[in-house]
Amino acid sequence: MPDERFIHPGEGESDKLTELTDFEHRVWIAYQLAANDVGVMLDCPAPVQALNRNLRKRPVKDIRKALDAMLRLDLLVRFRHGGEHYLCSPLWQDWQSVKYPRETHLPLPDDSVRARCSDVTRKLFELLESKRRAKRDKLLKDSEPLGNVSKYSEVASGDSTVNLE
Repeated sequence: MPDERFIHPGEGESDKLTELTDFEHRVWIAYQLAANDVGVMLDCPAPVQALNRNLRKRPVKDIRKALDAMLRLDLLVRFRHGGEHYLCSPLWQDWQSVKYPRETHLPLPDDSVRARCSDVTRKLFELLESKRRAKRDKLLKDSEPLGNVSKYSEVASGDSTVNLE
């Protein structure tokens, strides 16, 4: 969970956000707190409930319905990676303006999801992707003289285990 998150004043004027019920809006705020620095979160109610005592008392199906309402309004986008579903906000960087995003163990959306994102959000994903690639390449380069990693080995990258072929 990020150290700082800001609720943008423009959210009160958003056509999409004003379609949310009060409860759904509470879940939206909880999503913003639970998501990582690039707006990615596991697609399940648990992260949202973990940060809000009142939401922990609500049935999981209520939280799921609220998340589904956000998906219908395109406030959130669902993507799949490694057999799991994740959520991200296509306008995350427009509202949050994260200057120095931290590394994350969660996967980043693929190109089809990124195409639905704003330019600045897409650039944020690309920045983290390039950092992950550079880290992986450095690991390979540093490990080659030791003979313990080859280009055919599998190593843990920032988001999952990948084959380096």
